[in-house]
Amino acid sequence: MRKKVRKRKQQKYFPKIGDIFGEVQLIEIIPPDENSRKTLFKYRCKCGVEKFAPIPRLYSGRIKSCG
Repeated sequence: MRKKVRKRKQQKYFPKIGDIFGEVQLIEIIPPDENSRKTLFKYRCKCGVEKFAPIPRLYSGRIKSCG
């Protein structure tokens, strides 16, 4: 009889200020407010434009630059 092998849960990675996703760099983490449950991240493109986005968009690769 075989033993059941437990799979380890993958630990969630939380980005740090300075992490780079494509051509954008994370510059600020904005905690959720009363009306929203999403943590927003302020990022800067290599051309200098600063924008906000939730982290799943950066992880999925949907945001690679400011344009």
